[in-house]
Amino acid sequence: MRCPPNCSKGLAVLALLMVCAPARAEVSAEVDAFGTYVRTVVVTSGSARRTKIWSPFRSRTTRLMLNSGGDTTGDGWPAILESPLDHKPWVVWSHFDGTEFDLAWSRFEGGTWQAVRPLLDPDGGEPDLDPVLAFDDAGRLAVVWWRNQGGRGQVYMSMFLTTRWMVALPVSDTDEDARRPTVVPLPGRQLQITYVTPTGTVTKLVAPNSGTTITDDINPFDSLNVSSPSRH
Repeated sequence: MRCPPNCSKGLAVLALLMVCAPARAEVSAEVDAFGTYVRTVVVTSGSARRTKIWSPFRSRTTRLMLNSGGDTTGDGWPAILESPLDHKPWVVWSHFDGTEFDLAWSRFEGGTWQAVRPLLDPDGGEPDLDPVLAFDDAGRLAVVWWRNQGGRGQVYMSMFLTTRWMVALPVSDTDEDARRPTVVPLPGRQLQITYVTPTGTVTKLVAPNSGTTITDDINPFDSLNVSSPSRH
């Protein structure tokens, strides 16, 4: 049985299967008989209000599941994107640790999902929500999300460096209640980030400063520039 229209949610995936049969849900990598990655599959179940995403299913032995216990802790919807360099998926989502939602991540490498890890250092109990992903035109991955800071939203961005994620870079202004970001890559390693505020949508551009290189040692406040090209 196919899901009704309100079962679906937007994300970038290679294959999206929406199945409403009870107790079926998974986020998995499908591999061929030689163990080579083929695509990412998302199977969901439940209602529009209580969608299951991460429950164990294992419909095929050629699928490798990710975060099979996520539904038991209320983990959020995954942002999934393939790298343009090696065509392997990266996944970021809001993981509930029993106290708050923090960003977790994994990527498919070496024939399996890498261990699920926190994306950022602990932030003092403020939930990180609704991550979205984009690769810039140099092939570097960025994640954009919003953090609920005492009822006011703040949009942040991080980029994957060589071995770790950059510390969170504020994108929205401190006097804005900014939520539900989207991100679009532009030429010149720029990222266009748009988010919602009570007074309308706001667009920011994030770009590397001239002459900087991105390594594991960068300070994002010195190496990246956030500008405001438009507001409408």
